[in-house]
Amino acid sequence: MRRLVPRCLCGLIASSYISIGQTADVPVSVEQTADCMLEVLKATPGVVGPVLGTTTSDGWTHPFLEYRADEALSRERPIRFDPVKYRGSYLFWAFKSGLGAPELHVTEAVMKEWQAHCHADADVMFP
Repeated sequence: MRRLVPRCLCGLIASSYISIGQTADVPVSVEQTADCMLEVLKATPGVVGPVLGTTTSDGWTHPFLEYRADEALSRERPIRFDPVKYRGSYLFWAFKSGLGAPELHVTEAVMKEWQAHCHADADVMFP
């Protein structure tokens, strides 16, 4: 009886990890695009501390990219891009305050490189 309990417990733990992995899968196309986008960030002058993470929001699990740049918009707070589902594809959006005179020289260069190398559409919105 004592040997049965640990085996059952291990089986339950293993099955719970499998089910968590299956429900939290990031779409492959978005994951590949985000990986490419991270490589671009690492190679772009003026970008500091690029991070690729995963979050669950709006009912789905997806990656996000975050970094600081040598520009006023992200010196105090990192700029973060999240994918948004749009017409069967994904757009990467960042939302920033438009107060003052926003400068985007590094982020504009990053978005151009993302489009050229990763075929990723990205933009910054100023609500």
